[in-house]
Amino acid sequence: MKSVMRLISMYLLNEQLLCYKFPWGVTAFNLFVSYRLNIDLKEMFPIILYIPSFFKFGTDKIEECWARHLGVPTRDTAKTISESFLTVSKDKDLISFVRWFSNLTLEDLQVLLKTKKTFEMVRILNQAQKINIEQFSQSLSTNEPIRCSIKGIPYDENRKKVSEAIPINAILHLVREYDNSFDVYAVKILFNEEQVGYVPREIAKKIALNMDLHGEEYQAIVSSKRKRRGYHDIAIIIRKI
Repeated sequence: MKSVMRLISMYLLNEQLLCYKFPWGVTAFNLFVSYRLNIDLKEMFPIILYIPSFFKFGTDKIEECWARHLGVPTRDTAKTISESFLTVSKDKDLISFVRWFSNLTLEDLQVLLKTKKTFEMVRILNQAQKINIEQFSQSLSTNEPIRCSIKGIPYDENRKKVSEAIPINAILHLVREYDNSFDVYAVKILFNEEQVGYVPREIAKKIALNMDLHGEEYQAIVSSKRKRRGYHDIAIIIRKI
């Protein structure tokens, strides 16, 4: 019993020191240095600013810290997610990471983590749906076109076939998917009544609210296609009807 209590005490000590008190101390030190040298914190080397997060999350990778701050519960999963981001994204900054993370789907996570639905996946998806991308500045209320790519094509065989059949300039219909248990904002994209994929979540959030609250309808035009192995990436332009 004593050994168990000793282990618990050590765990609590490490948790308090490494996850809270030490990071706070380093942050205070950074603020002090910034003040004494009259340097804006944003102008300091990023590696210095991330030292508290390195200790808190047990990693020396900035992108893994981003993932943990956004709610990824484990270090291994944060490592997998951050490595995937660095592989697929042209821009490696924080805003690009948040935008990419906010659009993750269950299918994305199943491929990344090589497993079926788990509690961890559900938790990550819940966090992703809560993110509000302030940088998304295009207005849907003024009929401005929204340019994006269709999500989810490679995860379903029928979607792959539909993506190959869709011609340039084809008209696609956007329909709410209310029974999607993993994304309350889900908006699916149809061609000739067959689903080809989904609207990216950061855009779907706004479209879904307009559909639900104001009865608005949207359609998309295929602007370009890019051949992949077994399917096509499809870029679209979304407009309010």
